Amino acid sequence: MSNDDVLGTPADGTQAPSARSREEESPDGSGVFALPEFGTLPGFAPLPELAPLPDLAPLPDIGDVLSSPASMPGDEAGAGQADSAGPRDDDLFPGASPLPGISPLPDITQLLADAPTSSTVDDTQPVAPESRPLSGAAPTPSSARLPDAAPSASAATTRVSAEAATASSLAGHVSGRSSSSRTPFRLKPEESIGEAASTHKRLPRPLIALGCVVALGVGLSFCSQRSVEPMTSSTPSPTASSARASHTPTVQVPEQAPNLPTRAPGYRGTATNTHTLSPKWASGIATAWTISIENTSPTFLPHIYVDGSTLYVASNATIKGEPGYAVTVTAYDVSGAQPTQLWSSTGHTKNNVALTYTPTFVSSDNQLFFHDVVIDKKTGEQTQAPWGIAFPLVMADGILVTCSSTTTCSGWTQEGSEWTNLWTTTTTQQNPSGLRQLDLGYSPSRNATTGSGEHTSVLVPIYNDRIPQIINIHTGTIASLSNPDGDGEYRTVEVTPEGYVVYENIDSYGMLFDSDGTLQSTFKTARNLPIVSHDETPRSAPDVKEFLTHQNAPWAVATLRMTGRHQDECMFEVTFTADGSTRTSPVPDALTPSLPSTCYFDPKQVSISADGSALYMDAFVGADKNKYVIDTVNGEAYTSPALNVSEQLTWVYDDMLIAVSKAGVKAFVPASS
Repeated sequence: MSNDDVLGTPADGTQAPSARSREEESPDGSGVFALPEFGTLPGFAPLPELAPLPDLAPLPDIGDVLSSPASMPGDEAGAGQADSAGPRDDDLFPGASPLPGISPLPDITQLLADAPTSSTVDDTQPVAPESRPLSGAAPTPSSARLPDAAPSASAATTRVSAEAATASSLAGHVSGRSSSSRTPFRLKPEESIGEAASTHKRLPRPLIALGCVVALGVGLSFCSQRSVEPMTSSTPSPTASSARASHTPTVQVPEQAPNLPTRAPGYRGTATNTHTLSPKWASGIATAWTISIENTSPTFLPHIYVDGSTLYVASNATIKGEPGYAVTVTAYDVSGAQPTQLWSSTGHTKNNVALTYTPTFVSSDNQLFFHDVVIDKKTGEQTQAPWGIAFPLVMADGILVTCSSTTTCSGWTQEGSEWTNLWTTTTTQQNPSGLRQLDLGYSPSRNATTGSGEHTSVLVPIYNDRIPQIINIHTGTIASLSNPDGDGEYRTVEVTPEGYVVYENIDSYGMLFDSDGTLQSTFKTARNLPIVSHDETPRSAPDVKEFLTHQNAPWAVATLRMTGRHQDECMFEVTFTADGSTRTSPVPDALTPSLPSTCYFDPKQVSISADGSALYMDAFVGADKNKYVIDTVNGEAYTSPALNVSEQLTWVYDDMLIAVSKAGVKAFVPASS
């Protein structure tokens, strides 16, 4: 039930007569209802104080005004008969100019203050309709006004002078039909919803009429005043600005360096991937092309996978006349100026296409595996595999390992079009999202297998607060990567060609295991490790140990850390792997508002160009999750709104990054390319 219904319906449940019907019933036919009739209403005391009311000459002149829906909130019966044109402000206040129109308010306020009412409602803290408490709970403070938005007329009316406060409080209950101009009531702890409704229905209609006039006059007066000082979205109110200045400074971050010519669409790079960031990214970010994806779900984002120069896109689909889930897989060649479609196919799947699992795709020489769908890479032909809702984890030595995301994993082999289940084993509780948060992040494409031949094993996707497990892909045998001296509480695992490196950050130690799960050694690790450039190049177990102990990453171009103790001292420090040299550069002004008082940053991923002139950073600190490219020579940062809202970021070439959003699949390139 709306407030309009509560305030406009009599206590006996009958529909209130319209203002027009009351005019027709007036004794003298003047069209103005007689005030004394209200003295006989049940439940109300006589109002001798209102005897002077007949002296209010303007009231008879606004009978037509009161007959309109805007003048009589809650008078639903008369709504259909009201004229569509509303009254003008000079009709309500003859001879009054717009700005001084509030001058009569003190007399009306005094009149309303002297009039008895049947209830008192606390309006000292009005509550927005969507946050109105239903059982006497204190309302949540509202901050609905956007920082850069001009205050609305309703916001202006809340700043009325003290002499009109009583009148505006009453008018808030009875004026206006839109929630933006209404002061909604708040239930007291001892009231039920029905009691509150009954309380409001006892307001005498003369007071309702006068309240409407007061509220409309106040609104028109303040609207006129606001029109003298227009506010735009780029000019926030002084009050809002001063409240924000101390803790939420706004810095505009451009997409590219100034004075660059307008970039024509398309990719014009060399289509090579040396696993290092192109120095051209120091110029900023541009969009080369977009692939629009037809999607049957407004909340689902397509999945992507890149193999060389081929982009595979899996999207939700339906097959006409056939129930169940379906998936469309499309292949594109992205080596040219624009993507070229190679093929597209649609088929059934038993699993929900929207579910995200890491890895999303598993690839072999000739096939691509997505959920329980097997796709021929050359033709796009789809066949449905027998493992149902399980997810493919890895393909090695002709064996595909799938895991249920609960407590089982299985091994499968294929002969022709037939799949055979080799083994099924029980694991500890798995992470439903797969390997997403288990590995250290240095592995190319989240590789999860190690060893060779009969010693080949795969890491089980479990939570990182559990003891890691591995499975021999040939036999299904389970082994635990456990420390005989006692395990810590938080672990990440790096899979290398020689075995597994388990890192326990809290206790600052690491362990090396071979591919069978046999412990080889333990070692103390350094604290405050730098960020490794994400180059997706191969690295060995000794390489990872070197980094964890001496902070040098032999497989990466460079590492990055932030130096300084205070915000005004923070500097980026790049250490190059090849010769151990370092380069420092200031933190760009665009990023300093996000810095805490200490020089701390926590990016999810960093890539560094070979000469150190360009940085890519996915998320700066916890409060700033944007993606940036940074010109370290000039100390400038650039970002792209389209990139910031994208997911599944995948590097294709040194100068191309592909990502997915609701707008489709986009290719981002250096602005100067």
